[in-house]
Amino acid sequence: MYGDDNHSRPTRDEELESLVTTLPRQVSNLSRVLYRTRGSTLPRGMRSVVFTLAFGPLRISDIAWQEGIGQPAATRMVARLEALALVRRERSAADGRIVMVALTDKGRTELDHLREQSRRLIREALSGRSAAELRRVTAVSDTLELLTDWVLEQEHLIEVAGKPAQSTSAASSSRRTRRALRS
Repeated sequence: MYGDDNHSRPTRDEELESLVTTLPRQVSNLSRVLYRTRGSTLPRGMRSVVFTLAFGPLRISDIAWQEGIGQPAATRMVARLEALALVRRERSAADGRIVMVALTDKGRTELDHLREQSRRLIREALSGRSAAELRRVTAVSDTLELLTDWVLEQEHLIEVAGKPAQSTSAASSSRRTRRALRS
């Protein structure tokens, strides 16, 4: 497994490499399962944008940054969501030159439906578990939140060192999206 044939404990570097390799795959698998909800006709990427907009309007550039896609792809996705009456574009009250994307009432209903389906899957998966197992999952959840904050901090440091900083609203949007998934 790790180290030599004596099955010695992995070194810190070996543990780090194991996490770097397996953690993204595990998180991605869980995300796919949760976004693979029944009853929604929206593709997974569009469902993700609905979650991203849960706490308020964002610029398309912020949606693109949050989703890790290019602005043209975000623009097309928003147009498709707009055609389905799930989002609307509106001028910013603070600066009329800026176009914001917000959920419509129909979009909020879809968000509520997606959240409930994810909650139901998790609730059913955890319902028969022991108190000790639930505490372990709670600890993992807290750890994932901490890790997400660390990754966002690192991402910010890289951006500041390499180019003009990304919009701070995008970073705060990431935290809002994590809260949206939890609520």
